[in-house]
Amino acid sequence: MKTFALRALLSAGLMAGCFSLPAHANYESGMAALNAGDYGVAMTEFRRSAAQGDPLSQRALGIMYFKGQGVNVDPVEAAQWFSVAAGQGDAPAQAYLGALYATGTGVQKDQAKAAEWFRKSAEQGYAEGEVRLGVMYFQGWGVAKDPQKAVEWFKRAAERGNAHAQYRLGFAYKHGQGIAKDKVEALKWYTIAASEGYPRADDRAQALTKEMTKAEVAESQKRAADWQAATIKRLEGKS
Repeated sequence: MKTFALRALLSAGLMAGCFSLPAHANYESGMAALNAGDYGVAMTEFRRSAAQGDPLSQRALGIMYFKGQGVNVDPVEAAQWFSVAAGQGDAPAQAYLGALYATGTGVQKDQAKAAEWFRKSAEQGYAEGEVRLGVMYFQGWGVAKDPQKAVEWFKRAAERGNAHAQYRLGFAYKHGQGIAKDKVEALKWYTIAASEGYPRADDRAQALTKEMTKAEVAESQKRAADWQAATIKRLEGKS
C-alpha cells in the first residue's frame, strides 16, 4: 500500500473548525506561508486569526513555538497556545497538551492531567489522542493500569490508520497483554504498521515470522492486505 496515499486520505477526516471568514482567510494564508518556509508571514497571519478565536491558528502557533519555526524554541509559550486551543475543543491541540503534561515540557509534569487531555482528544475520535490514552492505560500512568482498556483504545486508533496504535496492537496480540495471544493478528498489525514506516515494526514482524508456520504467515499477510484495501476503499468513499 502506498503510505502517502493512505495518509492523504486519512488527513481528509480532520475537523474543519468553526470560525469567522476573516479568521479563516488568515489561517489559510498562514498555512501557505508556513508551507513555503516563510515563518515570519505565517506567524503574523496565525496571530491575527488566533486573536479572533480560531483554534486551528492557536494550535499552529503552539507548533511553531514548540519547533522553533521563525522563533526561538519556547515550550512554555507553545503550551499556552495549545491550552487555549484545547480549551476550545480542538482535538489535536488537546493531544499536544497531553503530551506536554506527560513529559513535563513547558508545564509541570502531571500524568493525571496528561491522561485527562488525551481522553478529551480521544473522545472526539482523534487517533493520536486515542493511542496516547491507550498507552496511559497500558502503563498505568495517570490512570489505573488496565491493559484491556488500553487495547480498546489501540484498536480504535489502529482502525483509523494510526501506525503507532497498529504497532501497539501487534505487541498486545504477540504477548497476550490485554487480549488473548494471537500470532496471526500480531503479525497482521506489525505488517500494517511497518508499511506505514513505523520504527521497529518491520523488525518485530520479521522476528515473529520465524515463530510461525508458512500457513499462519500467509493468513496474516492476507488479513493485512484485506484490511489495507478495505481501508482505502472506505476512505475514498468519504473524500
